[in-house]
Amino acid sequence: MINQLVQKSNERYKKSKCWTCSYKNHCPHDCGKCLHYVHTPQAAPAPRKYNCRKMCDYYVCKYSHRYMSELYYAFYNLSDLRNVQKLKVLSIGCGPCTDILALDLLRKEGIYNYESLEYRGVEINPGIWRKIHADIKQIASQDYKIEIIPEDACDYVDKLERDSWKPHVIVFQYVFSDMQKHSDESKILHLLSVLGTYISQSCDVNTYIVCNDINLSRMYNGGREFFDILRQNISSPIKYSQRHFCNNNKRSHYNYDDEYNNNILVSSIPKDILVYEPYDSCASAQMIIKKVINSDN
Repeated sequence: MINQLVQKSNERYKKSKCWTCSYKNHCPHDCGKCLHYVHTPQAAPAPRKYNCRKMCDYYVCKYSHRYMSELYYAFYNLSDLRNVQKLKVLSIGCGPCTDILALDLLRKEGIYNYESLEYRGVEINPGIWRKIHADIKQIASQDYKIEIIPEDACDYVDKLERDSWKPHVIVFQYVFSDMQKHSDESKILHLLSVLGTYISQSCDVNTYIVCNDINLSRMYNGGREFFDILRQNISSPIKYSQRHFCNNNKRSHYNYDDEYNNNILVSSIPKDILVYEPYDSCASAQMIIKKVINSDN
């Protein structure tokens, strides 16, 4: 599934132009540079966000194999979900939905055995990802129900408390670092407070929360501390673990508790995608939280 998605973005990217770029006079006519501006705001000539469809196709080609692989390793460890028949996933700030790609591969390999997947992706800017979301729906199995919800996550979680639909897993995929760079701190803390209440009061036992993000603290434009704030906002009994990957692209990295045995991508990158200089290994930090009956057991 991942290589089908990446090839669609690759084909679209090669045909598109920067003539109507949302960055206007600041456009460097290089989506790699624009993504650098998004990830490193202090280097940008003007504020840059994910508001360009061409840049999103470039993003899919450059990051999807890494991000999907990191979530594959995280989901592999959620043993209670392996035999859930009707798997329900809530993805906060879903972007290109790399969590679907990871779950799809786990099912193809026989590690997960769900018969159907109900996926709700909350995305405040769905327009820029629209073609990619359409690609995913076209490629996905017929037993996948994929819904993209064009809302602010706080507003949606407020509604979800009154909904009978309950996820088996809630995913935060590179959300906190992006919010650290581009959102007000009070908004982030409000989101974490609302989510903590929702998980404590409304989610079932054995619900998992997966946080996957760059292995950097807020001091360096990461968002690792937000993992702990979310965990501390959950008042019901939980268990949690922290892991990280060895980062091949840096001389050193923060040892966020346990290190995975390897950081190998779980899907090979096609040769024609190498022009995007995609990352060839995993490098994130993760926190996995599980709601339990009694944290002592």
